Amino acid sequence: MSGPLYTIASRPAVTDPVLLVVMNGWIDASSVAEGTKEVIENQSEPVLVATFDDDQLLDHRARRPTVRIEDGVSTSLEWPEIKLDHLVDNKGADILLLSGPEPDYNWRAFAACISELIVDFSVRMVVGLGAYPAAAPHTRPPALSSTASSEELAHRPGFLNASLDVPAGIQTVIEMQAAETGIPTIGLWAQVPHYLGGMPYPAASAALLTGLFDTAHLEFDAGGLIDAGITATEHINELLTQNPEHLAMLAELEASFDERVSQAAVELPSGDDLALEFQEFLRNQSD
Repeated sequence: MSGPLYTIASRPAVTDPVLLVVMNGWIDASSVAEGTKEVIENQSEPVLVATFDDDQLLDHRARRPTVRIEDGVSTSLEWPEIKLDHLVDNKGADILLLSGPEPDYNWRAFAACISELIVDFSVRMVVGLGAYPAAAPHTRPPALSSTASSEELAHRPGFLNASLDVPAGIQTVIEMQAAETGIPTIGLWAQVPHYLGGMPYPAASAALLTGLFDTAHLEFDAGGLIDAGITATEHINELLTQNPEHLAMLAELEASFDERVSQAAVELPSGDDLALEFQEFLRNQSD
């Protein structure tokens, strides 16, 4: 028998909070958005605001709980969970963080619940985080693109200079429902060099933090990500120098990237190219 999709755990006093949406299972190349979320959580003290009924939202055959076995004895189960936490940035600005697995079921009902919470806590803006593979070299600063509820907001970090149809995630559903009620919404997308595969790319996580500051005025320390990005770049350079073909590919990417920058704006590939990149990335994803 189904019941309410969520339960309020606490009601912190908040002032004009921003709702951050970081749900795994959708487009997050190299776990860049997840890395950004971890930095945000480590620089604050999350307080649980709401829990969601995972039995109504998740397929536990695809997202199985983890059992702890000690000397042959099953001692505990850790279930995947969707939750809403309260955090603050380095200047004390309020944030509500929606995280956990992307739901398998009841998307419309789930998004409606989030809309209720947005109104209940007087959210001022919704920001979703993600990352996708792009024709960009790791030797240049990671670029951001965005999808937003208004042209002005979309142009702040950079926008999708193309018209295309791609599968939507629950993040987009939440953003569009919020936009219908007049709440500004934006999805920030970090561009990850397509040749990195699943390799961590902390420089892009740092870029997302910069995007959060530029669009929502949320401030976090990106120093650790910047240092990790330098180390990752050195490692990638070592790998590439072992293959002349890879070096040639990198040189072509750098030339193309620099040409776009010289035109006064970093642009995405064409709509067709971007759609192909999305499709290839999705084919390589597991549940």
